[in-house]
Amino acid sequence: MRKYFCFILMIIGGTTILMAQQDSIELRKEAPNIFIDCAYCDIAYFKKNIQMINYVRELRDADVYVQFTSQGSGSGGEVYEIHFEGRKAFLNQNHLLKISIPINASNYEQRTIFIKNLKAGLLPYIAQTPIFAQINLSNIDVQTIETTDTVEDKWNYWVYSVGLDGSISGEDAYRFLDASVNLTADRVTEQWKHSFGLNNVYSQNKYFFGTEEITLKTESFNLRGFSVKSINDHWSVGGAFSLYSNTFSNIKASYAVAPALEYSLFPYEEAFTKQLIFSYKINTAYQVYRDSTIFDKTKELLFQQDLLISYDQQASWGYWTASLEGASYLHDFSLYNLRFSTSLNLRLARGLSLNLFGNIALVLDQISLSKEVASLEETLLQIREISKNYRYNVRIGINYTFGSIYSNVVNPRFDKTF
Repeated sequence: MRKYFCFILMIIGGTTILMAQQDSIELRKEAPNIFIDCAYCDIAYFKKNIQMINYVRELRDADVYVQFTSQGSGSGGEVYEIHFEGRKAFLNQNHLLKISIPINASNYEQRTIFIKNLKAGLLPYIAQTPIFAQINLSNIDVQTIETTDTVEDKWNYWVYSVGLDGSISGEDAYRFLDASVNLTADRVTEQWKHSFGLNNVYSQNKYFFGTEEITLKTESFNLRGFSVKSINDHWSVGGAFSLYSNTFSNIKASYAVAPALEYSLFPYEEAFTKQLIFSYKINTAYQVYRDSTIFDKTKELLFQQDLLISYDQQASWGYWTASLEGASYLHDFSLYNLRFSTSLNLRLARGLSLNLFGNIALVLDQISLSKEVASLEETLLQIREISKNYRYNVRIGINYTFGSIYSNVVNPRFDKTF
């Protein structure tokens, strides 16, 4: 199958569309209607470079449904799957293309790769329409392309990243600065997944009221890592460690390790379209606090359990993600937190879509809170964590679009002006 699509891709590379002006309108009526489901694609670029199809706004009008899904790759780039689903006259004519885009690829390179693979995937449908008779196949250079699952890599699949960041801003009565350092090292293969990172962030706010000056600072440090071993298509086992400090959370130093087990109801290879995950971990942490806590602790050894259930699905009707996570301390089960979050994009009817996002959490495990009461400034500027029992965030939207079903034309005039 891979060689077949490579062959098609090379043919399209030398393809020139010859369509007479007087026949273009009639021929366009015979072109397949395509609905592209891709939140991160440059659809205008597609329309400009693939003109032998009709782009439609509604899934119900489509002859072919094209869906892009993605997963992060071990090199820091992205692995994309392009799902082609035939409808109406092309019913049950479905296929899949998988492509990998490196982390350092520019937007131009990414959309060029998308265009080539989109053309390759659409050609079997176009071949069944009168449009195909107007395609001139020329300059075909067929060569054998060999693929292999293993390659020689002088880095042994390790990917490293170093980042420095900073900003300053101000006005007459206010000054702000922040700086951060980020280091990461990652290695991903079929059997093992390793990730290590270091993050250090410092921020400072200064306020001037006449002759009075108020300075507020926050700083955090996090050295972390985890390793995961693939057991089979459904099970994985792993472990994590961290060295952490945060002035906001009253933590001077936290040393933690956490073994974990994960089960995927569906095979991991189906994660592009659907995934239902159950994971459980035990976290052991020794914590030293900056100030005495509300429990009169300056340091303590803690054991915490965490259970996560997460579901993701992408389909022609939209997408839905939901997760439920709970954690509790083993020495006192009344110290726990419970979090639920969900995001939904649902196509209800022609032109009508619903967007929903929400998360809610019960927070009853803030054992590191300082016994010292936070000042008004520290509270308003979120310099110090304060006690809370819950938090929530909900957003809902509905959108209705109507009019012409076609969206083939691209006109970039005055895009930046109005």
